[in-house]
Amino acid sequence: MILHDYKAKYDTWIKVLLALPIVALLVLGYLFFKDGTSREIFSDVLPSEARLAAWILFASSVFVVFIYFMVLLRRIYIQTDRLTLKIGPFLWHVLFPLIEEIKPYKGLLRQFNVIGFVTSYRSQVEIVRKKKMNIRISVENRDEFLEYLKTAISEWNATQSA
Repeated sequence: MILHDYKAKYDTWIKVLLALPIVALLVLGYLFFKDGTSREIFSDVLPSEARLAAWILFASSVFVVFIYFMVLLRRIYIQTDRLTLKIGPFLWHVLFPLIEEIKPYKGLLRQFNVIGFVTSYRSQVEIVRKKKMNIRISVENRDEFLEYLKTAISEWNATQSA
């Protein structure tokens, strides 16, 4: 049962960085497509090659969007006995017994024992797990998220000790 549902937070500069390759591929595809009909831009490229290059570039932009869809964190669910991360179409369950500590995190240092889904500098949360790699996520309403997650873990611990 889902108790709380949160979106992953994306800073504006991350959105721009993610959009740059897509925009570049689309602009280049348009230029090659235009050149395939008028031969004004790339004079040494045959029209058939220019049209083929345009379609390859358009397909590449669709592929980049697909990769983003598959690997970017989208939702975080607090459930009665676990934290669930929705990464693309996949769900990753972090059970409460494995969570040692949850804390706000600030910084850009990359550590070897961390799995990072950080897309916002100011809203990072680090989940320290027992005998496993830590997880860093960026979540909207970080303080509210931390409060509800700590409450859910303490309620779960109370039901397990009773």
